[in-house]
Amino acid sequence: MTENRPEPVAPGKQPNWIPWGIAFATFFLFVRIIANGFINADDPPYVMKNPYVSSGLSLGGIWWAITSVSYWYWHPITWISHMIDVTLFGMRPWGHHLTSVVLYAATAGFTYVALLRLTRNQWASILATLVYLWHPLRVESVAWVAERKDVLSVLFWMIGLIFYERWARSGDRKSYWRSVIAMFCAIASKPTAVTFPFALLLLDYWPLARKEGIGKLIAEKLPFFGLSAFSVALTFVGHSEIGAVVTMQALPMDQRIANGLLSYTRYIGKMIVPTNLAVYYPYEVDIPMGVVAVSTVFIAVLAVVFFAQRRRRPYLIMGWLWYLGVLVPMLGLVQAGAQSRADRFTYLPMLGIVIMVVWLITGWTQSKVLLVIPAVLAWLTFNQIPLWKDSQTLFSHTLQVTPTNPFALAALGSAQGAAGNDEGALLNLEEAVRAQPDFVLARMNLGGAYMRAGKPDKAVEQYEAAMRLDPSKAEQVYLAGVARLAMQQHSEAEGLFRKALTMSPTTEQAAQAHNNLGLILAQGGKIDEALAEFRAAVAADGTFVPAHRNIVSMLLQKKQPAEALAHMEAAIQKHPQNAGLREVLEALKAAAK
Repeated sequence: MTENRPEPVAPGKQPNWIPWGIAFATFFLFVRIIANGFINADDPPYVMKNPYVSSGLSLGGIWWAITSVSYWYWHPITWISHMIDVTLFGMRPWGHHLTSVVLYAATAGFTYVALLRLTRNQWASILATLVYLWHPLRVESVAWVAERKDVLSVLFWMIGLIFYERWARSGDRKSYWRSVIAMFCAIASKPTAVTFPFALLLLDYWPLARKEGIGKLIAEKLPFFGLSAFSVALTFVGHSEIGAVVTMQALPMDQRIANGLLSYTRYIGKMIVPTNLAVYYPYEVDIPMGVVAVSTVFIAVLAVVFFAQRRRRPYLIMGWLWYLGVLVPMLGLVQAGAQSRADRFTYLPMLGIVIMVVWLITGWTQSKVLLVIPAVLAWLTFNQIPLWKDSQTLFSHTLQVTPTNPFALAALGSAQGAAGNDEGALLNLEEAVRAQPDFVLARMNLGGAYMRAGKPDKAVEQYEAAMRLDPSKAEQVYLAGVARLAMQQHSEAEGLFRKALTMSPTTEQAAQAHNNLGLILAQGGKIDEALAEFRAAVAADGTFVPAHRNIVSMLLQKKQPAEALAHMEAAIQKHPQNAGLREVLEALKAAAK
């Protein structure tokens, strides 16, 4: 079949309303996300229970965002965006979702502009943008508040492509450095943007068709590669600090490679038939080698076919290499977590597949009937969004799609417990532990369910089992102390709290451990020692209201009301947005009258 190539359209001659129209249409497609709530996977540590984020935007919070790698990644722009949301909307989920939808709509507009500037093909750019960003696989990144990093990173990625095209075609140095800055912002939103310079080299081949030698093209991208190296180093440090990188002994490299090779074909399957999507796909330990071999041959054969077509259809090999290369950081070769794959991991890589397919089809026909493809995808996306309504809805659906899923069982059980359904929580959490006895998170959640059910003795069993499975974490040690404290075993609880404080606890864990130590000491009549622990809790987390309340109580017992008042006024000055601290101050003033 002969290709029908459209006449190139100069970016300056395309209608200005098109990117705006795409952005507004994308906004209205995804806006129903604002009816959803937070979910109990990652949203709490990213927003609700993160003391720096939950206090809103502040200089101290910004400094923490810039200097911290203690929460998985170095992505200060993402942290700051969450802080701004808290300042504007508090903990009302609709506001956080609205920000994500607006940013995503902007990404749609910039994606179209980037494709148009690079390819000068208006019709293909429109169709590719709609297919790419209206696909149901995108819902996870937009509907999950904790995945704001995806939305921001791709937004800056597209802006970077726009500046790079200007530099490549005009030699404008300002555009070059603006592209470098855009990449920095992309990796400061999510470090998976480390493949940006690799993608630029592919764009040099097609559609830019640059004639410089490969050595010169690589050399001019040294600042981009430098940013990639910087991000990789920080990411590894961050994952190592929290133990998120699974060791080679836990997940052998051959299994990780097999899973990665299989993921290439499975992701393509989800792109073609985007149904039965799940927030979490369990890692498969015993992957049939025959299936892996078929996937590997499929990848290699297509690469050979597309390479053979490089002169007539250069976009095929470019798009295929984009897909294969940009997906590498998300293949799990350095395993972070136990998921085998994730819908959100296809966000940037899928653009390569979309370019291949759209440019191939539009080379044959310019028929507007092709708009039925993004229309069908939009309908599927529209129906996918309500599955993210809340944790119970999301993980109930996940269990329907992936029945053997200990993570979904644990998350659903945790959500049921939070909603007051203790019976359902215990059933699902116990099932999760039976399905995977070495699943630390399930044991931790089950311990919490037993605590809510008034069974601290059973909770201690789960926490101590978690301690044996992973002796490096402070959380299970701290929670075991909480359970011992509930059992009135003060000596054992004190020992566990003190041990937890030597194990690099999170800010929240440190504050709570010091506070509980203070309660034990106060109960023993050791007021000064208790006061010192309460002050240590506040030093760890200035927004931890119970510790402030206990400091006030201790100072009042010591007949020092003026010092109690001064303490609370100083706390309010540091954290003016914290309503809990204001309540303590007002109660103190009322009691003094």
